Amino acid sequence: MVAENRNPMWCQADQGLSASCPKVRIGQQDRLAGSKGDSAAGILFLSSFLVLLQMAQTVSAAGLENAIPNCPVWLMQADDFLADCQVRARYFTRTFYPSGGSRGEKEENSAWFASAPSDSHFVMGCTLRFDRMLSFLGLYYTAEPPAIVQANTAPILGIGFDGDVVLSIDGHPVTFTAVQPFDTPKVKTKWSGSLEPAVNCRSPLGQDGRYHLIRGDTFADFSRFDREGIVVAGDFASTKVAAKFLEFYPSTLPREVIYSWFNTVLVTTSGSVLVREQSFPRVCHEGVPERIANSPLLLHQMCRNQQVR
Repeated sequence: MVAENRNPMWCQADQGLSASCPKVRIGQQDRLAGSKGDSAAGILFLSSFLVLLQMAQTVSAAGLENAIPNCPVWLMQADDFLADCQVRARYFTRTFYPSGGSRGEKEENSAWFASAPSDSHFVMGCTLRFDRMLSFLGLYYTAEPPAIVQANTAPILGIGFDGDVVLSIDGHPVTFTAVQPFDTPKVKTKWSGSLEPAVNCRSPLGQDGRYHLIRGDTFADFSRFDREGIVVAGDFASTKVAAKFLEFYPSTLPREVIYSWFNTVLVTTSGSVLVREQSFPRVCHEGVPERIANSPLLLHQMCRNQQVR
């Protein structure tokens, strides 16, 4: 079952032109010495090793260019964007009361975004900590592409410790969800050095069928969705459960999960959002939590966009 989309502007999918595979860096190799025969043998060995290494990569080397054509461009600009971010990022502070208690905690963060096409669900952005050190720099997802033009001017409502940013756009909150970090010689976030290699415009889909995500891996099988509206998903292959999902902002591009919230909300590289049927529209009649969080708020955005009363 596909949810009706009442605003075609929000349903425009990012279109790609080509795909490429990033090079695999294996570190500095020892110099091969000896005769020409030894050199040839060494080169053959090294070539074979590279092939085996590429085959052994947990995450697919296929890029995101088909779904997010600007991703490689943003990656090339990441170092310069970091310098721009550290100068221009907008400061935001608030006092948060965990669990509704009486003891407040001061939060200080800053955020800045690059430009993006008006029909894109994805944009490059960054957040800084209280000391202006980098917290996140990479791909952000928004369910409302027209909001991107106001990303650096709209009032900030919240900045999460994982890099999520909530803005007030035309009087309502819009979430920019941090979905995939970049990693360069200059750009180092909390996920640099993580065992998960799903960075730098590579596909998050591993050869084992698992999506390697910065905030928790997930297994998701969409083979039954177009026919039955069913996605089989779970944190582990052994715990996958078949459930009905609704899809917002559908696209003809293949679905690859780039963000998951407890396997209830799935954001895909095609720009679509899939929500468990049991959660929608039930959540539309529940209040927005005091601490504006990415996924609960994203569900409420679905309610507003679909004009659920």
